[in-house]
Amino acid sequence: IHVLDATRSDLNEIGIIENIGFPESLFATGDKLFVASQGGFNNDPVFVINTRTDKIDKNIRGFRGPLSRVIATRDGGTLFVTAGDNLYYVRNYSNDPPEIRTIPLNSQRRSILSAFFPTSDSASLRKYSDKADILFSAMALTPDDKTLLIGGSISLHSKYSDGTDAPDATLGGVIVRFDVDS
Repeated sequence: IHVLDATRSDLNEIGIIENIGFPESLFATGDKLFVASQGGFNNDPVFVINTRTDKIDKNIRGFRGPLSRVIATRDGGTLFVTAGDNLYYVRNYSNDPPEIRTIPLNSQRRSILSAFFPTSDSASLRKYSDKADILFSAMALTPDDKTLLIGGSISLHSKYSDGTDAPDATLGGVIVRFDVDS
């Protein structure tokens, strides 16, 4: 990770943070930088870096699937990490092991798809939900740290009449809201 001086118009490089795999997402708050990294062979870590020293304070593991996004509360006490089809809720990350709770995001698939296929026919909804993927690609916390918003796109898999795979069709975008306190 290249560290740049953002107070200067030329964005002068003032340091490099190394040995963090393949960074996928960065989130800074206070004196902490959280880095969702890949390259851990299905055990991808989130690194906690002290921004005053540019040194790794903690290497958090325990996530299944490739990490894609990380975000933290303003005080840096709680992290949210997306990996594969899961949202991870991480508290007390300085403990060994940290407190990690898993929320399967695609368990929300049927309720999300019902907005795109408004029907009372549950068989039709089940048919589409088995062929759909939701790729969650963005996260934000409200300023009071009470609501987590996760954005993504919905793709529907289909086949041609001869049974070969057709290109996926993107149905649209979705934002899912989570109450952080629950």
